[in-house]
Amino acid sequence: MTDLQSKTPSAPDDANPLTKQASEEPKRLTQLRSRAEGLLSQPSRLKDTLSKIKQKESSRLNRSATDAKETIVLLSGLVRDFVDGRYRDIAPDTIIAALAALLYFLLPLDAIPDFILALGMIDDFAILAWVARHFREELDRYRDWQMSQPNLETESKSTQDPGANDQKPD
Repeated sequence: MTDLQSKTPSAPDDANPLTKQASEEPKRLTQLRSRAEGLLSQPSRLKDTLSKIKQKESSRLNRSATDAKETIVLLSGLVRDFVDGRYRDIAPDTIIAALAALLYFLLPLDAIPDFILALGMIDDFAILAWVARHFREELDRYRDWQMSQPNLETESKSTQDPGANDQKPD
């Protein structure tokens, strides 16, 4: 077992089936963890994958999907900063889950295929929301660190105000 492999934290109240079900990791996310771990050791493939995620995020998500866009940008930045060695104050399990969620988003044929209009992204959003909720404290710490970096060029700084970079024609 490598130092990147670890068990997902258990539910705070295992006796409550509703809490347990809500906190269990989605099956497809669990299946993508080994692929995510393998990508972490291949920086060039990882950067190519992050580029594809950015392209899909830009082309498929509109303003109505602001939360999902912000989560994708945050998770992509986290993975990139971790791999580049800029940010290491995070549990390996969080990095693997973040990358697995991004891989799920990238898959065109998942639980609900992306080509099904209006429905195809729902499962992607659910996976992203689960990761954002489950790892909230660590993601908040990363966001705070990211915002404190004056020289760090990040996309997620610009997503704090979605309309901040919009240029209006004169």
